[in-house]
Amino acid sequence: MLILNYIKDVMLNDKKPIWVTILFSVITLCVSSYFTYQFAPKLNLKSKIDETRREHFSEITKKLNEEILDLLQKSRHLDEALEKNDYIQAEKNRNECLDSINKLQWVLVDIKAQLRDDLEKSEVNQLGSSLDNLKNTIDLSVKVQNQNDISNAMGDFTVCTKNVLDELYKESSLK
Repeated sequence: MLILNYIKDVMLNDKKPIWVTILFSVITLCVSSYFTYQFAPKLNLKSKIDETRREHFSEITKKLNEEILDLLQKSRHLDEALEKNDYIQAEKNRNECLDSINKLQWVLVDIKAQLRDDLEKSEVNQLGSSLDNLKNTIDLSVKVQNQNDISNAMGDFTVCTKNVLDELYKESSLK
């Protein structure tokens, strides 16, 4: 009890002994050192991981955009060849479209591996399904009769692409 009374008197006194000042300085130094060496690296690591993840999502999004534009261009060429009844060129364009679809499927695998949220994964799954549907439609024999089916499948694919890109932009903080 005497010690507590002494501490109370020292703390409430206007003039504090030098040892109290030194003690508080040492305690402050120890606490700040602890936080500096324990928490700062953890915060830096987390921010570095987030920054790297954002950069990767930006790269994936850019790659996805490029592959989608490439596929859209190739499907337009396929559509033009079907309009002209140039089945030899249409067959070449169909094969190019199928190659682009295969590349896109690998990009989607990379994207799915990076996503944490189930909603985002379901958007990517829908895009994968519409891409499979497009692949199956394009994989049919090259005939003018299939032109509407290809256009419809491309339309569905485009809608799903927009949804996935919206999610990726949110994820990579690009919006």
